[in-house]
Amino acid sequence: MKAMNQKVIIHEVIEPLEGGAPKHVGLLASGISSDKFEVTLVYPQDKQAPFFFSLPGYVKHERVPMGHDICFCEDLKSFYSLFWFFRKTKPDIVHAHSSKAGFLARCAARLAGVKRVLYTAHGFSFIRQDIGKWKRLFFLLLEKFCGFLTDGVVAVSQSEANEASKIISKSKIFVNPNGISLDQRPKDHAVYDVARYRPSLSDGTKDQKPETSRQRKILVGASGRITPAKDPELFFEMAQEMHRQKPNIEFIWIGGYENENEIRNWKLEIEESKIPVTGWLHPSEAMRKMQELDVFVMTSQWEGLPFVLLEAMGLGKPAVVLNRAGLGNIVRHGQTGLVAENKQEMVECIERLADDPDACLKMGQAAREAVKSQYSCEAMVHRLEDYYLLK
Repeated sequence: MKAMNQKVIIHEVIEPLEGGAPKHVGLLASGISSDKFEVTLVYPQDKQAPFFFSLPGYVKHERVPMGHDICFCEDLKSFYSLFWFFRKTKPDIVHAHSSKAGFLARCAARLAGVKRVLYTAHGFSFIRQDIGKWKRLFFLLLEKFCGFLTDGVVAVSQSEANEASKIISKSKIFVNPNGISLDQRPKDHAVYDVARYRPSLSDGTKDQKPETSRQRKILVGASGRITPAKDPELFFEMAQEMHRQKPNIEFIWIGGYENENEIRNWKLEIEESKIPVTGWLHPSEAMRKMQELDVFVMTSQWEGLPFVLLEAMGLGKPAVVLNRAGLGNIVRHGQTGLVAENKQEMVECIERLADDPDACLKMGQAAREAVKSQYSCEAMVHRLEDYYLLK
């Protein structure tokens, strides 16, 4: 693609600046070889970009007008901004991330004559369950159209690759699972013997005496944005019912609301459930809160490959997940956590772990080893580097 002494110029284009997609792009930009690649992040000019604030100085930034909602005039303005930027900079690769940036950047890149156009959906819009079937069909048709403009789809999980096969040839799909760094464990975290004892601080404080099964407190939690994809109604309904029946099993949601105006009804129901919600926290504080959990839960109905699940597993937390969106492929049932088909099974899985601290400990240790061996950030970056260098 390039002479041996020339860098490959890559533009990573992304629209959402919260959640897993910008975290993925930020990890990629900070980990990719600066000797081989010149990376420019292209993202909306009127939004905060917390994941991009601390990136190395060699990562370039370009901000363009780009909104989240569909608006013909605004989207046309975004398209022209991207088109002229690509024409001026002549990148070797444009890699678009998420649905909005995926559509605009792929169209602009192809028209601007970019040699190689790639796309990562981070969860396809046509699998969303919070919109009607006609809107899902519309998004599917848009993806099929853009498939003709795309040289390759980089899927963050096998389940996403399966969905990608609906819009593009399987030969053009490259599976590169998300990865995390295992050095994110908080230095002042609480040390748990998987609910056998109450927590003691890692500063040497002695453990308390073992509690009886009835007294033992179990902390179960979810983490992330409160959005339709996460199915918060299911989580809070289950949490309220379980805590009422078994007060020793406590619940918490680590995170906050994605859009205060759109989910007022949710917020009211959640507040009435009396299950605590931390609100938005600094990433290090969110990790500390997650370290305090005994069991991590995901009620998501659709996902790509959620970083928060990998982070929980990397902290040695057994996970209980719904068998949706490939989560059952990440969590190995009975080994690194438990996989449920519905709410009742989730309740049974949580109770099983609450009643068996030895199994909880064993699954948590296996979860951490699975992340270490299969979902490391370094492996994710190296795989994508090799893919970028393909001619």
